[in-house]
Amino acid sequence: MIRMRNFRIQGFFLLIAGLIFFVGCAPEMKIGSEFLSKRNGITMVIRVPEWVKMENLSSDTINYPFTPIQREKDSIKYYNSKIIQDLTDSVLIGTYIRNLKESLISQGYKTMIVFKKDTIFPVKKNAFLINIGQIEVDEKSIPIRDETQYNRKLYGADYDQAKVEMSFWIEICKIEDSIAVKPTRLLYDTYEITDQSEGAFQWDYANNRMNYALKQDEILPTDVYNMAKLMGADHGLRLNDYLLNEYIFNLLPQMKDKEVFTTDRRFGNVIRSDESPFQEIHE
Repeated sequence: MIRMRNFRIQGFFLLIAGLIFFVGCAPEMKIGSEFLSKRNGITMVIRVPEWVKMENLSSDTINYPFTPIQREKDSIKYYNSKIIQDLTDSVLIGTYIRNLKESLISQGYKTMIVFKKDTIFPVKKNAFLINIGQIEVDEKSIPIRDETQYNRKLYGADYDQAKVEMSFWIEICKIEDSIAVKPTRLLYDTYEITDQSEGAFQWDYANNRMNYALKQDEILPTDVYNMAKLMGADHGLRLNDYLLNEYIFNLLPQMKDKEVFTTDRRFGNVIRSDESPFQEIHE
């Protein structure tokens, strides 16, 4: 009887704690849901970048026949890269923008594509300019050391693993009376992929030595384009979360820097999040 009573008391306190938590979050959730219901009246004007900055940041092992200036050196390294020299700016930009647009549309936003030269937009209010200020793709080389012990002796093998980092600088501001107005917020995000490497040591009894076999699935241009595709779709979701939080904090300024909210990808309701949708750069 005592055990049953304790169980009921614990259940009662858990219920009370749950109600307190729900009531405590109710204003934010209500305001956030209000924002989500208004998305079909918001236009996202996406400004497309003209080109992609690509750099080969791998260790410089090129024997230059002359002493080049930095611009010439960067150009030579670019044409000696393993990956980025085979990428096409227009394909990468088109892949990213297409998936960004589709992601925003799927959430209810109206979308519009503009270019760098465009400064007047055919929308009067309830609009945001999403300026993709810069996309940067960097190729790097990571030195890897693999070791094993055999018969009390240490054997090692060294190889390089390729890595591609893709970084985005996104400016966002309101559009009023067809013109982008300040303040402009600068958002940053980055993602990387690496070669898939698998090495194995094997003792060669015939020659009394240790051999090392390395299998590498190298990064291909299609892998980088697929990364751009995934980032475009993901940034559409995260831009929604950024505007969601801005809307909540404008009405509940005391919540800023205390809580972060996101949209549940499965059910579409507002929930708490562990991290901000983007890193915001304050100049």
